[in-house]
Amino acid sequence: MLRSSLTTLTYGIAAVLFAGALAPSAHAETVSAGLSAKFTATVNQTCTITGTGIAFGNYASTGVNATDALDGQTTLNIKCSAGTTSVIATVQAGAAPNATCNSNDNYRAMKIGSSTTNLLSYKLYSDSERTKEWGCVESNQQTVGPFVASNVGIDKVLYGRVAPNQYVQPGAYTDTVEFRVVF
Repeated sequence: MLRSSLTTLTYGIAAVLFAGALAPSAHAETVSAGLSAKFTATVNQTCTITGTGIAFGNYASTGVNATDALDGQTTLNIKCSAGTTSVIATVQAGAAPNATCNSNDNYRAMKIGSSTTNLLSYKLYSDSERTKEWGCVESNQQTVGPFVASNVGIDKVLYGRVAPNQYVQPGAYTDTVEFRVVF
């Protein structure tokens, strides 16, 4: 029993001595170092365009769409960086790689997979009456603006029309259009 108490006492004294060795001296000087660093960033003028494609819905080639076109629309949103007071954005709607587009008559084509024979023709327009065609080459562009840049942006409605009287095979037809903003 005596041995156990002595061991505990020895460890206790050693711990007190060790802790005292780590304690700062009452006479130690305070030393400090400083750093002055400059932080920088550059914000470039940018514009972005967001939106979705047009989901035209069901095309009835032997029904109503034998005589009537199938219409659809979507909204594109254009945002430009803050501080830009008068933005005139030119939006280009070119055919994406591997897309089918006839620049002579501005008909684009949705297709089943990679088929070159199962095509469903459609056009894009910049007006709700569908009289101002939005061609399928980059030189066919629409001007949006002028507008003041904001974090909300400006909307541009895009109209589409699938031509009537197309006798096509059933299936899911798709196409890709690339939009660019030039400002």
